[in-house]
Amino acid sequence: MTDRAKKPTASEPAKARKPRQPTAKAKTAKNSPPESSSAESQRAAGSEASQRIDEKIRSLDDWRGQTLADVRRVILSADPEIVEEWKWMGTPVWSHSGNLCTGEVYKEAVKLTFARGASLDDPAGLFNASLEGNTRRAIDIREGESLAEPALRALIRSAIAQNQQARSAKPKSSAKASLKQAAAQSTASPEEGPSNGRVILLSGGNPQIAKADGDAPVQAYIAAMPGWKSDLGRKLDDVIMRTVPQATKAVRWNSPFYWKRLNPKASCA
Repeated sequence: MTDRAKKPTASEPAKARKPRQPTAKAKTAKNSPPESSSAESQRAAGSEASQRIDEKIRSLDDWRGQTLADVRRVILSADPEIVEEWKWMGTPVWSHSGNLCTGEVYKEAVKLTFARGASLDDPAGLFNASLEGNTRRAIDIREGESLAEPALRALIRSAIAQNQQARSAKPKSSAKASLKQAAAQSTASPEEGPSNGRVILLSGGNPQIAKADGDAPVQAYIAAMPGWKSDLGRKLDDVIMRTVPQATKAVRWNSPFYWKRLNPKASCA
């Protein structure tokens, strides 16, 4: 005979039911903010950016939080029109007529990366990192190191002046650069690569090499890469060609490309 749950009688009070606990999924849906797949959700400017920087400083409960707060104070004191931004998956950025510098936080250092640092005068010798590039320079501040506030403030003001100068000269410079590039491309044969003019390095450090097929433009690209990157490029080129001797080379979109056709109808990616 099957046992059944005994029903409470009139003289026996019914046991109170425990309220159902929400599942972990329900809790998450209720308490968590909606996720956004847009990259813009990771960017902010003005008061919202300042609030996020405040939160980042509070989240750093060691010397790095105080260091980031100190450099922020000095940067903002350099000019009242400096704007705070929040970019690149959670990086404080300070701008005035263009990017001035970022405030990146690492385990061993707080890094200030100046977008045009290679063109700035640095009489106090603050730049001590990213010294091999032709565009950026950085200041690594480690635990226990003091901040040279007057020198940093002067460097920020110099970066502002450079941004303003670059902005005012941009239309003229862009037209001149376009004419120069067109002349270089018209005088260079596809197999010989660019003409013998000075190679322009783009903001990311990539040489500006005209689109062409063959080994010559790739070798010209590698030779124009700054510093240690050129040696690394030669080693990579050697490894690729020894591994795939039949590989085809070309320069596309200011980058070297290697590919091998699997059949006559295959196209280069």
